[in-house]
Amino acid sequence: MPELSEIHLFASLINEWSYGLTFVGTTRNPSAKSEDLLQHVSFDYTIFAEARGKELKLRLCAVSGDREVDVTFRHGLVGRWEWKQHSFPPATQIRFDARDAKGSLCYVDTQRMGRWSVGGFDMAGRGPDPLLEHDKFVKHVVSAAQSKPKFSTAPICEVMLDQKYFNGIGNYLRAEILYRSNTDPFAKAAHVIGDGTGSGAKRFFDMCFYVPNVVISKKLYKYGNDAEKQAFEAWLQCYGKGEFKLDSQKRKIYFFKGQGQGAVDSVPREEVVIPRDTPTGGCDDGAPAGSFAWQPLKPDKEAVKPLTHMLLVISVVWKQRLVSREVRAWLKEMALDGDEMLYCVLEAFLADEERDFDDLADTFSRLYQLSVC
Repeated sequence: MPELSEIHLFASLINEWSYGLTFVGTTRNPSAKSEDLLQHVSFDYTIFAEARGKELKLRLCAVSGDREVDVTFRHGLVGRWEWKQHSFPPATQIRFDARDAKGSLCYVDTQRMGRWSVGGFDMAGRGPDPLLEHDKFVKHVVSAAQSKPKFSTAPICEVMLDQKYFNGIGNYLRAEILYRSNTDPFAKAAHVIGDGTGSGAKRFFDMCFYVPNVVISKKLYKYGNDAEKQAFEAWLQCYGKGEFKLDSQKRKIYFFKGQGQGAVDSVPREEVVIPRDTPTGGCDDGAPAGSFAWQPLKPDKEAVKPLTHMLLVISVVWKQRLVSREVRAWLKEMALDGDEMLYCVLEAFLADEERDFDDLADTFSRLYQLSVC
């Protein structure tokens, strides 16, 4: 099942594939179980994808005028996205066709368990995104741990699959997060989390950010080609490799004997940059523990750029009408080109506690003016 990391990777891929293209209509497989979108999309449009937990939203923006349609996808067990020029996978449930036969964005689902609907994210039924809304995610879980009976009676491994609190966390992520944070998977959730200030709780929440972040940064794609699948399998430290028990939902929870005991340093770790202020080290620059910051794995110009987050802030300033259409188009082009100055602006914005989008938009507009002078 696609989890938090895969959904964010899907969004990044979709934005790369569809950048600069105009789409017309949609083509739905007659066997698909979700509605036909043609009645909602009677205009030429561009596509922008956003991820939140296990949901992916496509924003279809009219090329002419201000019309927008949001379509949100839930991917079931095996739903994925592909870009095709000519032949389409037989299990394509819906596709979005670019003009002039430049290709099609295909949602592929061999089991037809995924669904889509017109509208935005499920804000009521699903908790904050552990990556893009990390601070809200931590507060939401801590609040539930102190008020919801489930957290006092159920083990942390089971609570982690409740999407009302751990939006996007699935089977492999929970195993890796619990192992890498040296957390006993069968300890009661309230005991692990407490009021969120204990060293174990901080370590646990840091790994809720760190583990999916690494998957995205390294582009570890478990639904990719053979080489990509092998890279993903090689990265796993616990899932599919340790002992396992069945939880109350009959799902396997992987762990190692003695997990949750002893020093944190006894748990093997890979040599990557750790999120800020984690108990095991990292960038000591005064940022609060668990604060949202993308962590590229190589501190040089060849590093993987935070494209998903750059495109997200571009979407926000455009949606709030803080930048012009010309500036938005230029920003997307520069983001995909990996413009160093643009990513420096993003890094400064994310490090600023106030995160003033008006100020960010003004900086973007100034950079655009300088580029055309």
